Amino acid sequence: MPHVWEIGQFIGYLCSTSYSSRDFWGQAWAGFELDLRNTLAALAPAGLLTETISAYFVAGRHDLRLHTVCTRSSCGAQFRAL
Repeated sequence: MPHVWEIGQFIGYLCSTSYSSRDFWGQAWAGFELDLRNTLAALAPAGLLTETISAYFVAGRHDLRLHTVCTRSSCGAQFRAL
């Protein structure tokens, strides 16, 4: 599924993450933001960035009967099904 970001929106998103927040960058934020804006504008002159979002899920059932529990404190070879 395509998602379109305006450059300002994308930078705002980055600010909301722990790995690229203003706090993370500290005093270097202003320089980073300017460099990022210039780089993104050169890559996307219309000011729009397109991202392809993919999502998936895994569905299944867990059979608890397949679990085993050790019946000795030494955890030797004796197991029993739950």
